[in-house]
Amino acid sequence: MLECSPITPQPTRNLVQTFNTCVHQHVYASTSCGDGWCASLTSSCSSATFFLPLNKSSTVKMASRGTVKASGNFNASADAEVLYKAMKGLGTDEDAILELLTARSNAQRQEIKTTYKTLFGKDLIDDLKGELGGKFETLIVGLMTPPIAYDVTLLRNAIKGAGTDEKVLVEILASRTPQQVKDIIAGYRQEYDADLEEDVCGDTSGHFKRLLVILLQANRQQGIQEGMIESDAQVSQLFIAERLPLIVASDGEVWAAGYGSGTSCHRKYL
Repeated sequence: MLECSPITPQPTRNLVQTFNTCVHQHVYASTSCGDGWCASLTSSCSSATFFLPLNKSSTVKMASRGTVKASGNFNASADAEVLYKAMKGLGTDEDAILELLTARSNAQRQEIKTTYKTLFGKDLIDDLKGELGGKFETLIVGLMTPPIAYDVTLLRNAIKGAGTDEKVLVEILASRTPQQVKDIIAGYRQEYDADLEEDVCGDTSGHFKRLLVILLQANRQQGIQEGMIESDAQVSQLFIAERLPLIVASDGEVWAAGYGSGTSCHRKYL
């Protein structure tokens, strides 16, 4: 995947304020940078980081994980105790909750959730929802949700809500690897007893629908196709200029096929 360059925000004395003002737009740390999951949350104020792809002349490096690393001193029982105390009694220690969960990988958060129920006989997510509110609650619940399950929920909401949230459909389906797309399709069927492709087709139309259907086939090529960058870029440029009387209906199909079959890393070069 392309190496990403972090943009460090101004420091603040309140972590919750930082996330409410900066990170709520990127609620879940599972956006993709190339072919891997590129998480945008870490364990401190610097976690309010947004990643931009370097230009074409930059060195391309392969990576297999995001920036949220598993804690080396992880203790699920101790973490569950911290969360329990943060929500016990009057008031809620939101900073403690935020600092802990953003310093753990998603797999570790799932272990904390299981341990919490074992120790206290209560569902951690239910307790968090009962103590938190607004965008901060949305953020924390997102952090506690497995990546595939979160994508499935977002896609369902994008399709079945008032209108169609096309941005969500593109952001998820165009940035996930073929295997992740297959897992999302399976998770969607299991959760809603419905076919994701059929639901997408029923809620979209035209070349946009064609593009999404191509992405849902999960047959995108891997890596960067150096020999195709220039030609694909030209097709994209023509499509973008569709307001000019130079574009005919078939061009949209060519663009959708070319864009949908390349990796997100390849598309960044375009």
